[in-house]
Order: sequence, then C-alpha cells, then structure tokens
Amino acid sequence: MENWVKAVSVTCVLVLYVAEGVNNSVIGPFFPTEATNKGVSQTVIGLISAAFSISNLAFSVVLIFIVTPPTQKFFFCLGSGLSAVTTIAFGYVYIFSNRDLYVIACIILRILGGVGSSMLWATGVPIVIPMYPSLAGRITSLVESAIGVGLMAGPPIGSILYSLGGYELPFLTAGILEVAVTLVCCVALPSRKKRMQQITESGMEISSAMPEIPVLRFITRPGIISISLPMMAMTMSMGFMGVALAIYLYDTFAIGGQTAGLYFMVFAGTGAVTAPLFGLLVDRGLAGHVFATSTFVTSIGYTLLAIPFLANQPASKLLTTICLAILGLSMTGGSTPVYLLFERAALKDNVSEDIGQIKLMVASWLNACFSLGCIAGQLVVGGAFFQYTGFYQSCLLQAAVALITGVAGFSYLLRNGFFSRTYYAIEEALPITGSKDNQI
Repeated sequence: MENWVKAVSVTCVLVLYVAEGVNNSVIGPFFPTEATNKGVSQTVIGLISAAFSISNLAFSVVLIFIVTPPTQKFFFCLGSGLSAVTTIAFGYVYIFSNRDLYVIACIILRILGGVGSSMLWATGVPIVIPMYPSLAGRITSLVESAIGVGLMAGPPIGSILYSLGGYELPFLTAGILEVAVTLVCCVALPSRKKRMQQITESGMEISSAMPEIPVLRFITRPGIISISLPMMAMTMSMGFMGVALAIYLYDTFAIGGQTAGLYFMVFAGTGAVTAPLFGLLVDRGLAGHVFATSTFVTSIGYTLLAIPFLANQPASKLLTTICLAILGLSMTGGSTPVYLLFERAALKDNVSEDIGQIKLMVASWLNACFSLGCIAGQLVVGGAFFQYTGFYQSCLLQAAVALITGVAGFSYLLRNGFFSRTYYAIEEALPITGSKDNQI
C-alpha cells in the first residue's frame, strides 16, 4: 500500500477523533447549568451524562463479538455518523418545556451517542496500527493527542458559540463538522480488500467469520483486572469534571458558561500536548513506569484540589488551574500505555493465540474501561456524592480510589516484570520483556 495513501488514511482517522472529542466536550461548560435552570437535580444531570458512558460500555462488549477485521471500516463510519446526528439533535432538546420529557429526550440521545462512540473508539486503533506496525505506540499516542485536542477545543468553542447563538449553536456546529469528516473517511479509508492486505503484511491472522472470543477469560485475568482498576480511577476524572466542574466554577468563582470553557481547555489541553511524549516513552519500553506514575499523580492532583477544604482556606483560581493541568496530564499518561499493558497481560495469561483477535479485544475492553470510569465519575462521584457532600469531598474520594487501585496495579506490574522494557507483540505470545528483537 502506497505511503501517501496510508498517511492520508491515518490523518483522516485522527481528524475524526478530533471532531469526536469536540462533540464529547462541547457540552461541559454550559449544559449542567442549563439543566439546573430547568429544575433538574445534580444526580439526574449525572445520570444524563452517564447514559452516554453506560451505552458505550454495553455496546463495547457487543462489539467484541460482532466486529471482525473486514468490518472495522463499516462500524467506524457508522459509529461516527450516529454520533454526529445525535449531537445535532441534542441541540434541540430545549424545545421540551416539560422537565420529565426534557430528561427523557436527553437520556435517549445520550444513549444513542454512546453507541456511536463505542463503534468509533473500538475500531479506530485496530484500523490504523496495521498501516504502521513498527510505530504502534506512537500511533496510540497520536490517537490520544487527537482526542485530547478535540476535548481541549470543545469547551472554549462551546462557550463562544453558546454566547453567540444560544444553546443549539454549539451542537449544530460540532455535529456538522463530524458529518463532514465522516464522509471524507468513508472515501479515504482503505477498502476491505486493502484492509486484509494490510493485516496480512502486519503479521496478524485473518478471520472473516465472527470468532469465538474468550471474553470472560479475558476480563477475569488477574493482570487485566489489576490494570483495569487504576485505569478506571484515572478516567473518572473525565466524567467527574464533565458534570461537576462547571457548577463548582459558577458557585465558587461566579464563572459562567461563557468562560468556563477555558478551564476545561486546561484539563484536556495538558493531556493533548504531552501525549506524544508518553507515546515515545511507551515505544521505548517504559509503559509500566508511565502507567504507575500517572496513577499516583492522579491521587496527588485530587488531594491538591481539595486543599481549600483541608486547610480551611479560600479557593484559588490559580490552584484550580494547576490541579486541572495535573489531572489532565495523569489521565493521558494512564491512557497511552494501557493498550500495550492489556495486550501483554493477555498474552502472559494465554487468553488467545490469535494476536489480531487479542488486539480487537483489547481495543473494545479499553473503551469499556474508559466508559466504566466515566460512569463512576458522572453518576456516582459527580452526581450523587457531589450533591450530598460537596466538590472537595468528591475530590478526596477520587484521590483515595486512585491511591488504592494504584497500589494494586503497581504490585502486579512489579511482580510480573512490567518495569523492564515492554514492547508490542506481532504474531505470537512473546516474552513480556526482552530485547529489541521482540518489539515491532
């Protein structure tokens, strides 16, 4: 396959991830306060936000059974289109004056958006990695950067468009952008025949039938559990900030939806800027170091964010900004190496001898972990716990969760040699650590 075709394909996928990131984050600066003005409680706001992640999680598991290498492009484009359409529709839920109908419409659209997003996340990385198998870590980091750029751009774009054209303009703009990029991807991504050729050249086994995937065996392995728990603790930040940060900024500093996007940009932007560095470290074999460090940094970041409560001091915009940057950094640092760590843990436990199958399983489970973390952050911590205890207590809870799960993850990685050089596998279950001969 020609190099320029590969480059165009990867670029299109990355641009689509940027657009999806914008769609996911454009809601943050103003929706919680808009919903509150309609009489919706903080717990229900958390439920609306969590509906996206819940459906994302559920359909991620379904995708493990129905997606095969030849159908990845179909599900990728279908998911992107569905996500775009539901984003546009979400901009018109305000037409429901009845509070109950408003909540129901929001939940239904968030569920459909989660289904579309799960297709996009579960198939994107497996599509592009076979194009450049020797740069798998950096491709994963580019995907993280693309998502981060979208998440960074979404809040300020949302704030500006909200101030210019009201509630529906941010959703209409973000949705149309993703529709346009989706159409380009449908044309630019390689056909089924070329996809099969790429997979063959990258060393993966090909199966056009739906494989018998040992899902239960995969998700119950000690290694998968030990890595999943701190991963979910870190991704709780995304869900929590999405439902709680705007309200905290408004109540504490009187910062409204027109300018709250700048704080969201700090949170997502730090991760977007540093993702290439994390990808480089992963390709150098330091996945375990990056993952473990990021988990403990998450605990530190949340503890610092709660200093006004612990020290009985007034809240500071500077401290809030610094803590958001720390949490954005740690979330990206935890997400970038986890694809490799899941893959290696699955190979160590002999989940399957088919590397292509394992990569699909890992991509879907990674999406599921992200969704579980977001659900916990949106519904449990940012919803009910935040409503009944407060912002600072919610931060301390997340600091404790990150610390406990981080110790468990660190213990597994240490016992199983993940702090030695760790690389991606090609065809067979290679040793967990080793020389450059074992990397791609």
